[in-house]
Amino acid sequence: MVMKIAFMVNPLAGLGTLTNEKGSDHLVLEDCMNSVSMPVAEKFITMIKGFNIHFITAGGCMGGDIFSKLSIGDAEIMPGPSGTSRRADTIQFIERINYMNPDMVVFVGGDGTARDISSVLKRGIPLMGIPAGVKMYSSVFALSVQNGSDLIKNICEQNSINSRPGEIVDIDESDYRNGKLNLRIFGTVLIPESPEIIGIGKAEYSNGDLEGIVDYIVEKMDPETTYIIGPGSTCKAISRHFGIFTNDLGFDIMKGGKLIIEDADSNTILKAAENGKTIMILSPIGGQGFLMGRGNRQINADVMDQIGLNNLVVISAPEKIEGISKLFVDLDGFQGKWPKYVKVLTGYGNYKVMPVIS
Repeated sequence: MVMKIAFMVNPLAGLGTLTNEKGSDHLVLEDCMNSVSMPVAEKFITMIKGFNIHFITAGGCMGGDIFSKLSIGDAEIMPGPSGTSRRADTIQFIERINYMNPDMVVFVGGDGTARDISSVLKRGIPLMGIPAGVKMYSSVFALSVQNGSDLIKNICEQNSINSRPGEIVDIDESDYRNGKLNLRIFGTVLIPESPEIIGIGKAEYSNGDLEGIVDYIVEKMDPETTYIIGPGSTCKAISRHFGIFTNDLGFDIMKGGKLIIEDADSNTILKAAENGKTIMILSPIGGQGFLMGRGNRQINADVMDQIGLNNLVVISAPEKIEGISKLFVDLDGFQGKWPKYVKVLTGYGNYKVMPVIS
């Protein structure tokens, strides 16, 4: 049996990672050559092109250019935009494929793309996202490109898709830029029933023994070491100890108890790490378990290669970590090898050992 999969990429998705934006919905992509998400889409299609799949895709930057480049013959290429795409192009493509009854829709993008698709997607058609956006809190995203391709392989081998409801979530980007993470559920869609897809994140929890965590970190701080303080209320408790109040969703660079740079982007973090010993402090996303790849995409492979795993400190409130069974990492191109387990500081000198899926 040949699986019929409708595929599209939002070429604008993830563009905000280049400019340290908290989303890409308000940005404009002048040239598809500058797309962050198209290389992700090409990698994914390369992984699954040998499977028994009949593809339906949109022309140009939304998919057709990739299929032509990879010389994939079994694909229907629908009309698409001549240049980069807009929200209306996404909606138009989904409205067209609704009448073609695909077995599944796969997109490359983030929460904004998922929201646009779900607003018009025909009920009963499963949806899966390949992660490429700045915001990815919805329950439709595969853990990584590799996990997404593994899921498609399993579906093709079984010739069937077991599905369940998944939430479509988005946030107000203006609030997000101001450090406020207000998740709003816009509806549900069918998603493949699989551990390769992670559920909705950022569950509510008590901050617990943050004072003990902060005291332990501060006591061990070296005034000559640069510290990269990650996003989230857990990490920001360290900054607040020094009287520093910054955007909860950004990265701060500190040294000697002083703020050097607020809301740093990838290049700034990399340059800071190149100037001497650097320690990065991160906390996983509550309810989801992502340590890297969601909510902190300023940390790319180059940054992590420079800092090194030995200089990564993971912290979490006890209540948050109790609601997480494992930690996830989606960091394409990282040269190091993630350990099977990491220690998570949960109080003054107290650690919990957590498995890592990378």
